[in-house]
Amino acid sequence: MQAIYGVQPGNFYNFDETGFAMGVIRAAVIIAGVDRSAKPKAIQAGNREWVMAICCIAADGFVVLPFLCMVRHNHLATWYVDGSILPTWVVAPTNKGWTDNATGLAWLQHFNIHTKN
Repeated sequence: MQAIYGVQPGNFYNFDETGFAMGVIRAAVIIAGVDRSAKPKAIQAGNREWVMAICCIAADGFVVLPFLCMVRHNHLATWYVDGSILPTWVVAPTNKGWTDNATGLAWLQHFNIHTKN
């Protein structure tokens, strides 16, 4: 496409969504079988909240700011107080914590804002 249509690297984008557990594992227990045939696993007590992030980068290295989906109905002020979520990031409270049609449309609007030029 680049040779045929003259599309510049800044107009080639790759994006993906990935999920991860919020927080850092501090105290964990290592579980291993006595016969050592299974790989040891680290486990942590308690429930973990999962977050889904949509990340996007252009072929020239330009990065679209993160778009996070959290299982919430509203934004919480504490998300922004300690600086762990930057004010330029988009946080989308969702019922299930993953994308749906409304969240997908919000991400496309986010993408368009950051890639206009």
